[in-house]
Amino acid sequence: ILGECEWLVDNSFTVADVAVGSYLNYVPLFFPSTDMSGTPNIVRYMERCATRPAFAQAFGEGHASSVRGKCATWLGGGAKQGGPFGMFK
Repeated sequence: ILGECEWLVDNSFTVADVAVGSYLNYVPLFFPSTDMSGTPNIVRYMERCATRPAFAQAFGEGHASSVRGKCATWLGGGAKQGGPFGMFK
């Protein structure tokens, strides 16, 4: 889906994106050694979510900035560590 569309439902930002995006965007916080560079469509999706002004309002600019930074690292081919059990590989 994310290889063909920017958002999950009808290519429009919906409550589905709020639900999925909010969970995904905690990966850098709770699993900081996870490497998602092998899933660029998901990383770009996380980045799109984190750049929305409402995301920063809901989660704080510090968290939004952290997510954007981690996404930039992953999209640039960051370290290959795999995170907990390689669950995102």
